Amino acid sequence: MSGILGNMDIFDSSVEDWTTYVERVEQYCLANEIQDERKVAVLLSVMGAKMYNLLRSLVAPAKPADKTFDEIMQIMKSHLNPAPLVIAERFRFHKRNQSRTETVSEYIAELRKLAEHCQFRDGLSDALRDRFVCGLHNESIQKRLLTEDKLTLQRAVEIAVSAETAARDATELQEQFDHFSNQRLDLPPSAPAATPDPRPSSELVPAPWAPRPPSDFASATPDPRPPSEFLPAPSGLAVNHRALPQCRRTRDRHQISSQLRRTRDRPWPHSRCCGA
Repeated sequence: MSGILGNMDIFDSSVEDWTTYVERVEQYCLANEIQDERKVAVLLSVMGAKMYNLLRSLVAPAKPADKTFDEIMQIMKSHLNPAPLVIAERFRFHKRNQSRTETVSEYIAELRKLAEHCQFRDGLSDALRDRFVCGLHNESIQKRLLTEDKLTLQRAVEIAVSAETAARDATELQEQFDHFSNQRLDLPPSAPAATPDPRPSSELVPAPWAPRPPSDFASATPDPRPPSEFLPAPSGLAVNHRALPQCRRTRDRHQISSQLRRTRDRPWPHSRCCGA
């Protein structure tokens, strides 16, 4: 033998039972071509100090090395794995349901493990099928299986695995779509909002290009005087001199200036006095 294949650790009851451990020891001996007369030495060497002391107490006053491989296996199995009650094992089997975080494959594997000591014999396949269908947490898959005629265990597992895979893929695709749709575009920062002028609107001066609102013209009160009483318009306007009042020559300049001061702030009716 050129080298050792594999690795055998000590027995840990929290990880595996004694029967499983012995099966691994046998495969280890087979892989490394260990003869039957050396299997006892290998088993006593790899089982660990705790298990060796337990075995030594069980076979006292004899020594563990004096026993055969099969004798050691049965002695340890009777002590570590006593024969379970069938009714108790079947109770655990029929109470087992699929958890929310458990896949279909994991669930059927656990059912097979629980059925090991239930002694179903020829009815094992039917018992596994019934418990599998009744224990599924997904009601849609469960209803789908209940509609199948002559449903077998293999067919039930195939349908459940396919439906579970399709539902998981659809959920992942929907999550990816929601992720991309919620991403915001990298836009440049917008300009800051203009700060409103705290002054009242009566003090604001309109821009020169801003058109005057129609309300400015609609609210103007027309001058009730006849056109004959209008005085000349301020400088810069084209005045129709024929529409100006004809003052008598006897009026002096003081009287005309006084009348001008009284009327210069009144709105000037362009339509009556201008040549437009």
